[in-house]
Amino acid sequence: MLKKLWSRTQPDGRCGLQFNGGEINLVYTLRNPDQIHLKACESLASSDGWPERSQLLGERVKALGISGVGCNVVLNQDQYQLFMMDAPKVPEEELRDAVKWKVKDLINYPLEQAVVDVIPLADDCGRSGQKLVYAVVAKKDLILATIETVANAKLHLESIDIDEMSARNLAGVASSGPRGAALVHLSAGKGSLSLVKNDCLYLSRNFSINYQAGLLDDLPVEALVLELQRSFDYYERQLGQVPPAHVWLFGEHVSADKITEELRGAFFGVNFGVLSLTDLVAPSEQFDEAILQQCASAVGASLRQEVAP
Repeated sequence: MLKKLWSRTQPDGRCGLQFNGGEINLVYTLRNPDQIHLKACESLASSDGWPERSQLLGERVKALGISGVGCNVVLNQDQYQLFMMDAPKVPEEELRDAVKWKVKDLINYPLEQAVVDVIPLADDCGRSGQKLVYAVVAKKDLILATIETVANAKLHLESIDIDEMSARNLAGVASSGPRGAALVHLSAGKGSLSLVKNDCLYLSRNFSINYQAGLLDDLPVEALVLELQRSFDYYERQLGQVPPAHVWLFGEHVSADKITEELRGAFFGVNFGVLSLTDLVAPSEQFDEAILQQCASAVGASLRQEVAP
C-alpha cells in the first residue's frame, strides 16, 4: 500500500513483518531466480504497545544480523477496510484522490484521519466494461506508528500492504495456472478468501466460521463449502470468470489430514489442498510447518516483488 519512494544499496533478502495483536510475525527470505531460501521465521510474543514492539523487534533484527534489510509490512484484516467499487473516470494520476472522496461515507471516522490507496482489478474483471478497483482504507496513526517502529528497528521499509496481496504473492510462487486459485486463510472464528489469477487479485471475501483453530479441531466442511460457493457464484456471475482450478487452505493448524473427501469432492474440476509453505519456501530447511502457517501472511509479504523506482 505504501511503497518505497527512494532507492539505495541495501543488504540482500527481504523481511516480511506483521504486527498481529500480541504477536510480531517476522520472516526473512533470500531469493534468486531459481529458488527461495527462508532464513528466519519467528512469532514473537509481545504486548500491543508500539514502544514494546519497537524494542523487541529491534533486538531480534540485531540478533539475526539483518539490519538494513528491505521490509514489507502486511496489515492484518482488523487494521484496514477493503471496498470494491467502480473506478472513477479520471486520469490515472487522479485516481487515488477520486477514490478517497468516494470512501468518505463508508468509514466511521474523519477522512483526514485515513490513509487511502487503490488496487486496480484486472481489465477482464466484470461484464459491463466498467473498470473495478479495491479501495484500501487504514487509520493514519496506525500507518505512522508502523513506519516509526520499522525505522527504529533498523529495517528499511519498502511497503505496507494488506493480507489479500500477501495471499497473491503466495499464489504467484505456487504457480496457480491460467484459471487461477482461491486461497483460503483460516484462523479462530474467521476466514478470508482471495481469488487470484495471472498475479492479480480478482476477489476478496471475509467470513465468520466456527473453526477453533486448535491442533485437533476439524474444519467445518459444510460451512466452508457454503462460503466458497457464495464466492464462486459472485466470481462467475458478476465478474465474468470461470471457477479457479485450485483451492488452497492455509492458516492456524490447517493440515492435510483435515482435508476430507467431502471437501475434495465439493466442486467438480477444482483441486483442494493445503498450501504447504515448507514446499514453497523452505524445502531444504528445518522449519516447523505449524509456525510457517502461523506466519503465512508475513511469508507472503517477504515474497513481494514490486519495488517502486
